[in-house]
Order: sequence, then structure tokens, then C-alpha cells
Amino acid sequence: MQRIAIFPGVFDPVHIGHINVSRAVLDIVQADKIIFLPCSIPPYPKPSIEVNQRREMCRLAISGENDLYLADEAPLASGCNIIDSIDNLQDLNGKAEYY
Repeated sequence: MQRIAIFPGVFDPVHIGHINVSRAVLDIVQADKIIFLPCSIPPYPKPSIEVNQRREMCRLAISGENDLYLADEAPLASGCNIIDSIDNLQDLNGKAEYY
């Protein structure tokens, strides 16, 4: 069974620390992939960069990383909380072990 780690965050901005943590998770839990999930509506002050710009920064930061992916637009619908987003990711990725 595939192992998928979900990495939610504001990523304002995404940086090498996020990538290093992702690599460590891949090694420690032996995940097959990590899906970055930029939060569209975080529970604290508004990010300085809009979600579409943060998504693009994440896409650029993980390009060239084989096991790191950006969540599709669907889980990030406005008004979704993190649990709804994770449920959407499970619907899109099917049966797997999620971390």
C-alpha cells in the first residue's frame, strides 16, 4: 500500500527548511510521496502573499524533487478547513496510508 505524507502549511514563503523536513519525512516514515497543501485560509493573521502566489512558490520549490507534489486546486477551495482538505486528498489519491 502506498504511503502518502500530507504537509499542510501557510508557506509564506516556502523555504529550504520545508524541503529538508520533507526529505526527512520521506526517509523516516518511508513515505512514497509528500503532498504540499498550502492553506487558503489560515487560522491566524492573513499571509502577506496570496494563496495562488504561495502555490506557485511551492511548485517552483519542489520542481526537481521526485517525491514532492503540490495538492490539486480542489482541496484548497475557499472555506475548506484542513480536515476537509485531507478528506479531498484521500478522495483524489485513493486508498493509502496517510501521514
